[in-house]
Amino acid sequence: MILKYLCLLPVNLFAALFGYLLAPIVSLFADDTGWLPNWLNWFQTPDNSLDGDKGWKSEHLWKWAPRWINRTRWLWRNNMHGFNTSVLGFTPSFGFDYTFYGNQAISNRPLVNGYVLRLIKNRNKQRAFQFYYVRKWSCDYCLRINLGWKIWQKPEYGKSSQYVFSINPFMGFRV
Repeated sequence: MILKYLCLLPVNLFAALFGYLLAPIVSLFADDTGWLPNWLNWFQTPDNSLDGDKGWKSEHLWKWAPRWINRTRWLWRNNMHGFNTSVLGFTPSFGFDYTFYGNQAISNRPLVNGYVLRLIKNRNKQRAFQFYYVRKWSCDYCLRINLGWKIWQKPEYGKSSQYVFSINPFMGFRV
């Protein structure tokens, strides 16, 4: 499981660089509602257009900026989401086991310090994990580490979990 994750890491990092560089160009292909054509689905988030979700719009949208700039910023925030889910993602098979160690409530919104390790084991011996760690270190910032695949809760059978490699020592938080 760790070996597979580490083998996929260079692919993820290359895709991330590719995604950051191409985001300003890719955002030009979005339609009026913010959706990309199917041939660019590696860049798209499946649940939101490039105009962002409600939380992003209320906190990060620059109302003064052209739509293209905000859509590019959304792509930078959700870099290569489709690729990290469809190509590098993990899909549990029927009859998988789900376990966790630590505190399931770990979060930076609201702030809950600590760690959680989530594990999935398929009957065909494929495995996935998520290591999630949050620690407040100043009045404004916390360290947030998210490694593995996004397994926020027991996943649905057949639904792919996104590959993630994220270490942010300057993550904001809410109490």
